[in-house]
Amino acid sequence: MLWKLVAKVNMKLALKINTKRTLNLLIGIAAICSGALHAQTNDDASSINYSIVFSNGLSKLNASEFPVSAANRFASQTHNLSMSADGDFAGISWRARALFSRDDVHTNGKEFRIKELNKVWTVSDRCVISAGKRILAWDVGYLAQPVGFFQTQTVLTDLVDTAGNSEGLPLAMFSCSVGKQHAVDVVYSDDFDESSMVNNRGLRQAALRLSGYRGQTSYAVIARQVKNGGYGFGTTVSTTIGDELELHGSLYAHHGSTQLLHRGLVDSAAQFWRADPYLPYAKNSFSTQALLGFTWTPRDFPIFTVEFSHNDNGLNRAQWQRWQELVTYHQKAHQTEIPKSFRDGNLLWDLKTINQQGTRRDYAYVQVQGTVADIGYSIGQKLGLNDRSIGSFVSLRKELNKTSYVMLALSHFSTAKHTEFAYLPSSEAVTLRIGSSF
Repeated sequence: MLWKLVAKVNMKLALKINTKRTLNLLIGIAAICSGALHAQTNDDASSINYSIVFSNGLSKLNASEFPVSAANRFASQTHNLSMSADGDFAGISWRARALFSRDDVHTNGKEFRIKELNKVWTVSDRCVISAGKRILAWDVGYLAQPVGFFQTQTVLTDLVDTAGNSEGLPLAMFSCSVGKQHAVDVVYSDDFDESSMVNNRGLRQAALRLSGYRGQTSYAVIARQVKNGGYGFGTTVSTTIGDELELHGSLYAHHGSTQLLHRGLVDSAAQFWRADPYLPYAKNSFSTQALLGFTWTPRDFPIFTVEFSHNDNGLNRAQWQRWQELVTYHQKAHQTEIPKSFRDGNLLWDLKTINQQGTRRDYAYVQVQGTVADIGYSIGQKLGLNDRSIGSFVSLRKELNKTSYVMLALSHFSTAKHTEFAYLPSSEAVTLRIGSSF
């Protein structure tokens, strides 16, 4: 079975595999009874794409101000080299990446991961089954993905995923079109990577989506259940006005929470913890995530995109202040008899609160895209509306021929001390990507 192959390979490559949960996923495949897939698969078609990516990240965090580890691992320069390949064959789509890394404190790392491995079976001219590890993109946003339950969430330091870090989730989907304008998707996913802080990892979840379109408007309504994490409902909509303006938005309300929260943001007195202090952030009411944006495509001018996002699960002003006080308390421990390794361990736990998808609640994003002299460009800025954090991004892409391209991406965070983006692991990054296909 395809899924057994995915589990076997990833287990050998240091993914933590739980046999019981694997069996549960196989049972889930058999139990799913309805859904929709919008692309047909040609079993005779095959293709392979490959790319080489070099990324260089630099953190300017002052070790004396934020000594997060004995080796100052977040105050160093990191070099990554990765080689990726993806393709389609006989209804199987796949993507894999080998990564080699090194930093200025001579810490080396290497990793090989299967990012996606998925098989599609045609049941009828209206229905298909899809099973394996894949990215399933339901959201309509660039800045955030409130209903992107089965896709990698956008990270601050690489909004367009130049480095190829995106990874699929193990899932099964049975899908059917209903009439000419509607579709139904039913998805079951059981992930094994419980060590990650990313909100889609380590979850057992199921979701139902009803989607359709009418005229220039496409829409969807979604219901979702997370094991031990509550349930929620969401919607997406995208519409075109005239030939130049597109409006889009998504909204999701969830009862309960799968978010983890540092106990230091709840307990009244700052202290040191001997074990991981993160606990489920239990909520007895609905929390919401929302995104609203537009894309303007004027003739003979660059494409202009603006988006705003809100997430109730982000830290509010009081929690953010409390977190900074906790960091300061652990920093000053060097003036006491607290062992350095103990202090550094607590600072590393503190840093886990900084979420690569955004730690606070409100953000805005502005992007301009166009082409000059056959070179495609994208210039964007992400703004943290709660504390005026600023992140700037530039990417350039040149098609070398019909099958090959080269891409350069740069990111830079210029922000005041003690604001959110000042605590990101990388304050600057340069990524070079070379790709081809055959």
